[in-house]
Amino acid sequence: MSVAGKPGQKRGRARTPAVPTRLVEAPSQPQETSGAPITAILSIVFAVIGLGLSAYLTFVHYAKAPLACSTGKTTFFGIDINVNCGQVTSSVYSLVGNTSIPITAPGMAWFVVSGGLAILALIAFRQGRSAPGWLPTAQLAWGALGLVFVLYLIYVEAAKLHEFCEWCSVVHLLVILTFLVALFHWQRATAARYAQ
Repeated sequence: MSVAGKPGQKRGRARTPAVPTRLVEAPSQPQETSGAPITAILSIVFAVIGLGLSAYLTFVHYAKAPLACSTGKTTFFGIDINVNCGQVTSSVYSLVGNTSIPITAPGMAWFVVSGGLAILALIAFRQGRSAPGWLPTAQLAWGALGLVFVLYLIYVEAAKLHEFCEWCSVVHLLVILTFLVALFHWQRATAARYAQ
């Protein structure tokens, strides 16, 4: 029978149970942080301006109000251009098919979706997480869709009407810039994905 330590006899130091140490992992950074907030903010700014201009053109169409636009000839990079917003916005090409709906109405919808996609990317970045993997591709596809339509409208102005609209040209420029920003963001996101 074992006897507990006698009086005066030193007891061994009690061992403290080993406490498992937990490795603290550094918070994961979003995969596409590089350039993400800049591209999202730019896309949102373009969408807000484009939506405002499209809404103005839509209002003018239904109100039958005159456009605040200069008319006559102007020079652009050495090329003489006829400017006549009223002629462009009242032409048959300014309507959706055989309806009375102006093409600025779907233009408004395009800018709303474009801005919404950019807001999703910005929210993900602000929350410190990666944006959904489909988002850069969706932005690029949506931008490409707008680009194709804009190129068609520029062709109509140059080859069919031989007249240009200042307001429309600004909207076209915003769509082109949105596409270029989406292309840049998609390239960065793709490169980041394959670098992992």
